[in-house]
Amino acid sequence: MMRSSAGASMTASISLSVQRRTKIRRRDTTEAIIGAVTGTLTRPGLLVLGRYDAAGRLRAVGRTVPLRPDVSRQVGEHLALVSPPYRVTCATDHSGPR
Repeated sequence: MMRSSAGASMTASISLSVQRRTKIRRRDTTEAIIGAVTGTLTRPGLLVLGRYDAAGRLRAVGRTVPLRPDVSRQVGEHLALVSPPYRVTCATDHSGPR
Protein backbone atom coordinates (compact mmCIF):
# COMPACT_ATOMS: atom_id res chain seq x y z
CA MET A 1 0.00 0.00 0.00
CA MET A 2 1.33 3.43 -0.94
CA ARG A 3 1.37 6.15 1.63
CA SER A 4 1.75 9.86 1.13
CA SER A 5 4.32 11.82 3.02
CA ALA A 6 1.61 12.75 5.54
CA GLY A 7 0.88 9.06 6.09
CA ALA A 8 -2.70 8.97 4.69
CA SER A 9 -3.67 6.08 2.46
CA MET A 10 -3.73 7.07 -1.23
CA THR A 11 -5.76 4.05 -2.25
CA ALA A 12 -8.65 4.62 0.15
CA SER A 13 -11.06 5.95 -2.43
CA ILE A 14 -11.06 7.82 -5.67
CA SER A 15 -13.85 10.31 -6.13
CA LEU A 16 -14.97 10.53 -9.76
CA SER A 17 -16.82 13.57 -10.91
CA VAL A 18 -19.90 12.28 -12.71
CA GLN A 19 -22.04 14.73 -14.60
CA ARG A 20 -25.61 13.72 -15.16
CA ARG A 21 -27.18 15.20 -18.24
CA THR A 22 -30.83 15.25 -19.03
CA LYS A 23 -31.88 15.69 -22.63
CA ILE A 24 -34.93 17.88 -22.92
CA ARG A 25 -36.74 17.55 -26.20
CA ARG A 26 -38.25 20.77 -27.34
CA ARG A 27 -40.94 21.14 -29.93
CA ASP A 28 -42.25 24.46 -31.15
CA THR A 29 -45.49 24.48 -33.07
CA THR A 30 -47.12 27.04 -35.31
CA GLU A 31 -50.02 27.14 -37.71
CA ALA A 32 -49.32 26.87 -41.42
CA ILE A 33 -51.31 26.68 -44.62
CA ILE A 34 -50.94 23.85 -47.10
CA GLY A 35 -49.81 25.87 -50.08
CA ALA A 36 -49.07 23.02 -52.47
CA VAL A 37 -48.95 19.25 -52.74
CA THR A 38 -47.00 16.82 -54.84
CA GLY A 39 -49.04 14.00 -56.28
CA THR A 40 -52.80 14.44 -56.39
CA LEU A 41 -55.25 16.09 -54.01
CA THR A 42 -56.73 12.71 -53.11
CA ARG A 43 -53.30 11.06 -52.60
CA PRO A 44 -50.71 13.76 -51.84
CA GLY A 45 -47.08 12.69 -51.78
CA LEU A 46 -45.89 15.55 -49.57
CA LEU A 47 -47.17 18.94 -48.48
CA VAL A 48 -45.56 22.34 -49.00
CA LEU A 49 -46.43 24.57 -46.05
CA GLY A 50 -46.68 28.35 -45.99
CA ARG A 51 -47.36 31.36 -43.75
CA TYR A 52 -48.37 34.89 -44.55
CA ASP A 53 -45.67 37.53 -44.16
CA ALA A 54 -46.20 41.09 -42.88
CA ALA A 55 -47.15 42.26 -46.39
CA GLY A 56 -49.85 39.57 -46.69
CA ARG A 57 -47.97 37.35 -49.16
CA LEU A 58 -48.00 33.60 -48.67
CA ARG A 59 -44.41 32.41 -48.25
CA ALA A 60 -43.21 28.83 -48.24
CA VAL A 61 -41.78 27.92 -44.83
CA GLY A 62 -41.16 24.19 -45.19
CA ARG A 63 -42.40 20.85 -46.36
CA THR A 64 -43.34 17.55 -44.86
CA VAL A 65 -41.50 14.30 -45.30
CA PRO A 66 -43.05 11.99 -47.90
CA LEU A 67 -46.40 10.89 -46.53
CA ARG A 68 -47.09 7.25 -45.73
CA PRO A 69 -50.00 5.81 -47.76
CA ASP A 70 -52.41 5.75 -44.80
CA VAL A 71 -51.58 9.37 -43.85
CA SER A 72 -51.82 10.41 -47.50
CA ARG A 73 -55.38 9.06 -47.72
CA GLN A 74 -56.39 10.77 -44.47
CA VAL A 75 -54.97 14.14 -45.53
CA GLY A 76 -56.45 13.78 -49.02
CA GLU A 77 -59.94 13.53 -47.52
CA HIS A 78 -59.59 17.12 -46.25
CA LEU A 79 -57.95 18.82 -49.25
CA ALA A 80 -59.77 20.93 -51.83
CA LEU A 81 -58.71 23.35 -54.55
CA VAL A 82 -59.10 27.01 -53.77
CA SER A 83 -61.23 28.92 -56.22
CA PRO A 84 -59.80 30.39 -58.39
CA PRO A 85 -56.61 28.31 -58.37
CA TYR A 86 -53.53 30.39 -57.67
CA ARG A 87 -50.34 29.96 -59.62
CA VAL A 88 -46.95 29.92 -57.95
CA THR A 89 -44.41 32.15 -59.63
CA CYS A 90 -40.67 32.26 -59.11
CA ALA A 91 -38.52 35.36 -59.10
CA THR A 92 -35.84 33.44 -61.00
CA ASP A 93 -36.33 32.10 -64.50
CA HIS A 94 -35.53 28.38 -64.46
CA SER A 95 -36.57 27.68 -68.04
CA GLY A 96 -32.98 27.13 -69.18
CA PRO A 97 -30.94 28.64 -72.01
CA ARG A 98 -32.75 30.29 -74.89
